[in-house]
Amino acid sequence: MKNFKFFPVLFLALLLAACSDIDGLNDYNAVFSFEITEHKGTDGEIVIGEPVMAGNTIRIPVLHGIHNFPLYFKGQPHFENPIDRVTGLDFNDWIEIDLERGGESGNEPVLDENGNYIFQEPKFYVQALSGMPREYTFKIDYTATSSDAEIFPQVTFAEVPEGSIVADLLTVTDSDVPEEGNMVLANIVAPQFPLTLTPEFSLSDGATLEGNGTTPYEFGSADERHSFTVVARDGTEKRWTFGLAVLPVVNANSAEVDEAALALTNLAGFSAEPGSKGFSIEEHRFSASTGVAGTGTAATSEPAKTAALSGKGGNALQKATIRHGRPAEADTPTADTLKLYINTSSGTPFPISIDMAIPLPDGVSLVGDVSDMSFPDIGSEHTFWLLDTVDGIARRWIVALEEYNSPVATVLDFSYEYTASEVRENSLSDPKVPAIVMDADRTADIDPVNRCIYLRAVEIHKPKYASLDPWELSLTVDIRISNGASLVNVSNFDWTGTDSWKNPKTFGVKASDGTVYEWKIIIRDWSDGEPEASDECELYGVTLKEVRPYTVELEAEPLTIDYDNRTITLNLTKDDNGYPLSVAVDYQLSDYARIATQNGGRDPLVFDSPEAVNEVEVVSESGKNSEMWTFRLRPPLKETGTDVTSFRIVSFSESGFSAELVGIDTDNAVVTVNFLQTGRFPVTMNIRMGLSYKATSTITDQYGAGAVEFARVEDKPFTVTAQNGETREWTLRTTYMPQLQNADFERWANLQTPLPKGIKGSPYWASANMTSPVVVEGTTQTEGAPGQGKAVQMETKNTIIGKLAAGSLFLGWFDDSNPMGNMNDPAVMMFYGIPFSSNQPIKGMQVDILYHPGNGPSSDSGSLAIELIRQRDLSQELEYHGANPDGTWHSKNNADRVARGHSIVATQAGTLDNGDTADLVVPDNTWQTVFVPLEYDGAYPAYTHLTVTFSSSSKGDSYKGAVGSILKIDNIRLIYEE
Repeated sequence: MKNFKFFPVLFLALLLAACSDIDGLNDYNAVFSFEITEHKGTDGEIVIGEPVMAGNTIRIPVLHGIHNFPLYFKGQPHFENPIDRVTGLDFNDWIEIDLERGGESGNEPVLDENGNYIFQEPKFYVQALSGMPREYTFKIDYTATSSDAEIFPQVTFAEVPEGSIVADLLTVTDSDVPEEGNMVLANIVAPQFPLTLTPEFSLSDGATLEGNGTTPYEFGSADERHSFTVVARDGTEKRWTFGLAVLPVVNANSAEVDEAALALTNLAGFSAEPGSKGFSIEEHRFSASTGVAGTGTAATSEPAKTAALSGKGGNALQKATIRHGRPAEADTPTADTLKLYINTSSGTPFPISIDMAIPLPDGVSLVGDVSDMSFPDIGSEHTFWLLDTVDGIARRWIVALEEYNSPVATVLDFSYEYTASEVRENSLSDPKVPAIVMDADRTADIDPVNRCIYLRAVEIHKPKYASLDPWELSLTVDIRISNGASLVNVSNFDWTGTDSWKNPKTFGVKASDGTVYEWKIIIRDWSDGEPEASDECELYGVTLKEVRPYTVELEAEPLTIDYDNRTITLNLTKDDNGYPLSVAVDYQLSDYARIATQNGGRDPLVFDSPEAVNEVEVVSESGKNSEMWTFRLRPPLKETGTDVTSFRIVSFSESGFSAELVGIDTDNAVVTVNFLQTGRFPVTMNIRMGLSYKATSTITDQYGAGAVEFARVEDKPFTVTAQNGETREWTLRTTYMPQLQNADFERWANLQTPLPKGIKGSPYWASANMTSPVVVEGTTQTEGAPGQGKAVQMETKNTIIGKLAAGSLFLGWFDDSNPMGNMNDPAVMMFYGIPFSSNQPIKGMQVDILYHPGNGPSSDSGSLAIELIRQRDLSQELEYHGANPDGTWHSKNNADRVARGHSIVATQAGTLDNGDTADLVVPDNTWQTVFVPLEYDGAYPAYTHLTVTFSSSSKGDSYKGAVGSILKIDNIRLIYEE
């Protein structure tokens, strides 16, 4: 955030001479570096490295999270010299980079000839001042392999013990104990044992760790270790050890830590902005207490100006000299303090809110919330921690407040006494008279606009013989100045020589921000009465001394002066939360002219709104002439957008809920969210919503965060207001169209059992292929389509009892308590169905499949089915075995099938060897996305349960098929009617 506090004087001559010289404009259009300030994935985290400049290419390393693409980021190109503009991309909005996608579904990642992902490459253009453009391209660097089984530093913890300070970054290292191998350490401050942590580690793409995010690890001491194995996508295993790294608490006074080690946690580049009205943040100051009980030294940097608060003074502390003190003792916590100096523009604004943003270097973790800090009074404080996992130190930061002294400095009062030599005017025989006589009242007229102090001389005598009677005047002065200012460049106020009194004496008034204002002491000749007053009242130029609040930004040419119409316009580029706007002004006037308004020019100009004006009257010394000048604002153009540009569901207030964004319909102003799971209402959905630039909404705060309460699955209206005041009514529409759990089959209990595992009383994914003693591993984990992670493979095999067994998967549970006794009635072992409901009709099932018949194209076919089931008596436990091989319903069914979608998949059309005819003909051994429509008679039926079934041989229940037939499935999705 820029804050223009002082500007070069704009003189009339310069304004009249100003012109454009295209020959003098440079051709500089090079990006020196690119900074990504914020990034996110679509369905989860994407871990990236620092962007690397490579000619006209900006390469973004992607370390983890390929399945969470598209990648969205905001950033800022940095330049070493001025440029004209950047076009092509708006870096204040989210930039999207996705995988190139295609295939039959149009959504499959496209690979190059070497099997590598292909990424989109957005471009932007930098235009030099001369108009010469230059093109830049973003490219993704992704080098992960299927054998990677790494753990990355990013980590989340399901629960952190109260009072514990734990970083969300791990230290990844090698253990000094050979048996422990690779090691990750949780960085923690002053742990209290016993300690339990439940981490969710960030793993290589496609890698798995059993119990990741749910397994608690208990530590009885800092030296305790836990071991586990991470399995790569191709099955490669890597052993890891998990332990603790206890970080010492240090501050800028800690003698054992040098300044280089403190650099990462020095708050370099932080910003602090008002989150409420009635005050501004003018400057900040850093200090550090030693933590020694009862006493302590402090290291303090020089105050930093407002520019540092907006991210431009981030190096100020690093350059400050830090005095080292003794290390902290336990009874007084070691801490660094960030003191914010606030200027209250109207009355007492407390309680106030302050929003901080802290750029975090690699390896630094922020513990604590600084986005919306509330201060009930001037003495209240806030605490947060910065944990440097690179250097292994922790710093506790305290944010405190203090009242601010304005940097505008002036002379408030001036008094003096004087001594003068005696001279003889005509001859040596004349009596001596004072060289100069000042008026008896010692009048001192203070002109704050021209920064002059006028004194009155009622007698001035010239010596006949200057060598014998030297002319001398000496003043002893008392000057009262603004609070917080100081006098500088004060040597003496002595005049020597006959006409020396005509030369002004100068001194400086130094404001609290270091700016020095030069003042003049001028002696005027009143020996013949009041001097003839000047009739001039010209305004030659204007300088801005201070603009408040500092959130207001001005153009590089902040003022436009129209001398013909006596109008001065302040050119604003940003005025968010800027009113009332206060402007302190320096005027350049003709000699002895004065400002008759604004308390003689002492008071700032105040604009209560963008339309407000201030009238400034310039009056000549004689009072005969005056000119009225009008100061007005040219506010930035107001944005008109009222669109919702993005929507993300962050969390729910209650367990048992999950939801997904269906889409944003800009034409009809509808955001549709689908509940995938519902628990007990009411529930609050925490959201992040992006809007048109500068727009606001009734359900989110200024940062896009919001909380919406639902009493049921219902619509919620909200309003989006553009910056220019235009509004648009939107609807947050909710549906309940749940999807099946783990329908992408990324979670497995083992290589044969996808999760959640269907068991009696808790049905879900089940298979008939692990029946003891006839064990047929016909259903196993496999690789999905490129870039799609894991999938399910079903294979038809022979059994030891001589019967063919098809690979199968269904929703329900399998009863293997008496497999031999049920061999003549295999259907009785399969309990189909899970409880299911939605508020939209199901249209059918979409699924990614790969099929290969075991003995040639006509030898076999696979089966895909979806069924809706209605239980007859809800007080009973569901028992539904479907149909017998002869087509009759199983006698033990207590539920009825009310809708079914069934497809036979094969690689050849026509009648097959098993008697079936395929309605889905697909290429052999090739991934395809298919749709199985749900069919029913009449109106959409009421139902209580749902099941899906898959088989590598469609007549497997009759022991017909071909050994070696394979059906792979992945990414099952229920499709609902719109």
